[in-house]
Amino acid sequence: MPNVNLISARRAERVRLAKVAKGLFMGTIGLAGVSVAAIFFMFGQHFVTGQKIAAADAELQKLKPVLDEIRSAEAQRSDLAPKLETLTQAQSRTKRWFDVMEGLKRAVPEETWLTNFTVETPGDAPALRMQGVTSSQSRVGETMMRLSAQQEQYEKVDLRYTQTADRDGAKSVEFELAAQLKPLQAPEKTAEKPGGTNATEAK
Repeated sequence: MPNVNLISARRAERVRLAKVAKGLFMGTIGLAGVSVAAIFFMFGQHFVTGQKIAAADAELQKLKPVLDEIRSAEAQRSDLAPKLETLTQAQSRTKRWFDVMEGLKRAVPEETWLTNFTVETPGDAPALRMQGVTSSQSRVGETMMRLSAQQEQYEKVDLRYTQTADRDGAKSVEFELAAQLKPLQAPEKTAEKPGGTNATEAK
């Protein structure tokens, strides 16, 4: 009787081991299947990425002439920058003197004439010497007030001298004024972009 029980126990153990081995085998097959699927997925992604890279390279090759033209234009712009800056400064100075002469027309009152006009200290902030003749001292003061009112042009206006003259029986007042112009402001530059630059010129 004990032998029969031992045989039954061994059979049960064999059945259990067979089930365990079958389970491990199926698990191994499943893991292998998942691994193969992952490998195929990775190869697929690699292939798709390669196709995208190839398409991007082809697009860059098409755009290469345009990019070369852009680089050439930027190089030419860099070469022209000093000339453009010089031209801008020249335009600013020309416009300044145009504004100065227009302002003098408004500043000189009736019965007043400017006989001499000299730039004493050339540069971005020159001093102007103005000599003239008028009918009275009050006209000299009026001329100074009108010049000083042009605050966008002058920092200060000083009287150097006045003297009364008698010409052909008519009295007149000779005078000399010194007017200090404000310095020219450099053009305000904005941040440069790849497509170009921009600058605003200040008076």
